[in-house]
Amino acid sequence: MKYLFQHEFISVLIDFYLEKKSPVPELSEKKHSMGNRYTDPEFNPLIQTIACMVVRSHVVTKSGAPPLSSHARQGYPAFNLSSNDLKCLTCPEFYEKTLKEKYNFVCLGTIIQHFCFENESFSYCIAEILLKGINRCNYEEVKPYLEAMSYFVSIADFLQPKRLEWIFGYPQPIVSTARSGADNFGTFGNSSIEELVVSYETPLALENTTSILNLVLQGRKKFDNLCMVCIRQIIMLLNENNTIFQYITSLPPPSYNYAKFTDWITPFIDYFLADAKRFSYSSYSQEEVGLEAQKIWKSIEAKLQETVENTNKAWEQAYSTFQDGINTNQQEEKVEEKEEKEEGENKEASEKKDEVLSWIIKPYIIGQTYKEEELDRKYYTNQDIPQEVSLASVESYCYITESKPTGKGNKAFPDFIMNDQKYRTVDVNTESPLSLFIQPRGVSEAGQLTMKSYVEKALKDKNPEEKNTIAKEDSSDGEVIEPLLQDDDDIKERQKLNEEK
Repeated sequence: MKYLFQHEFISVLIDFYLEKKSPVPELSEKKHSMGNRYTDPEFNPLIQTIACMVVRSHVVTKSGAPPLSSHARQGYPAFNLSSNDLKCLTCPEFYEKTLKEKYNFVCLGTIIQHFCFENESFSYCIAEILLKGINRCNYEEVKPYLEAMSYFVSIADFLQPKRLEWIFGYPQPIVSTARSGADNFGTFGNSSIEELVVSYETPLALENTTSILNLVLQGRKKFDNLCMVCIRQIIMLLNENNTIFQYITSLPPPSYNYAKFTDWITPFIDYFLADAKRFSYSSYSQEEVGLEAQKIWKSIEAKLQETVENTNKAWEQAYSTFQDGINTNQQEEKVEEKEEKEEGENKEASEKKDEVLSWIIKPYIIGQTYKEEELDRKYYTNQDIPQEVSLASVESYCYITESKPTGKGNKAFPDFIMNDQKYRTVDVNTESPLSLFIQPRGVSEAGQLTMKSYVEKALKDKNPEEKNTIAKEDSSDGEVIEPLLQDDDDIKERQKLNEEK
């Protein structure tokens, strides 16, 4: 091994492998092309040899610790790389060719893990290669990129959160630009409950390239084979890596018919398997891929349930520390009553045809944006920037209501307004509170809804006394005016106020 490092054997192999694209053309005078459109050269042993040498090499890291893939962690001596070796191992063409030609992805993944460890610039370069490849490949070509991606995002160092954002994206509300008034971020302006309200953007500056989550969500109906291959790989990562599991499951749901991000995966797998029974491909088994994903996903669902239970227990323990003045026996009785009540509620909920989906964080629906305020504006100048850069901080005020997703719809909206998960905007009256969440087919007063003045007044209420006063002033029949998209608790409270009156 020492002899190979002394003679720069890594750069010799990569120079031969890349031919005319070699970053060190001076190593050989003539570049020979191997293979043609009908036959590919067998370069797997070459990639394996490079990987074996890489794990014995020494790389400089910020923490001073060797990469997790390094054999130095097992007590073996580490050898220094020459400048030519480093130039070849950080050459993008080496990784692009290996992925495109589908050579040994296990060895390539090892090389990626070794040099990306605590190395932000090289990690950024690899992230660009992987995302560009995944976005341009079909379901038959994407596997090497997904396998390399798994090695890449699994590197456990201080850069792992950035790698997860680069590949999977970070959540951003989708902006619906209005002709008049403020832009909207929720259901207002949408035509269906299935429309995406959250986008998962990658910080990488790439044209015509998006994160893997956006790619799957936006194309799951048109490119279902590609999306299923990607989903299967993501599910495997969720099952194997707890850091990735925490990141993905903490993302907000993509649309308002779901309570958490992962709620859409089961319906997609079911849709894919149903489609596989109708169509078959000679070189691709849809059903086999779908069944494999479904099998792994069942274990993920159990893990999700365990997460919810552990989180609830942690909240209960934290809450119990504030109950010092309550008798222990009373606490036990209350816990038993609470458990009996929860069992009854769970049993009743399971019997419902369309059960409301839930998650640790209570979901809400965002409606129309009725006001925007600029909080701050700063100007930045630089000698390299000819024009001034302005950074504005804007606060948006939106109507919100509790979300009650069922996977197929949302119980926050009445049945008459829904038609096969699409909004019947023609049936939305501009005088109705629904018009603040579902844009009517025609609005009045140059885009301003007639309900707006009343709602703004109602939102300013601070306590029940003020609420009763406003209700008496605004109600012609003496009844308390109904709130927006009320739930059962709101109805009971209104009935109680009417009885007292």
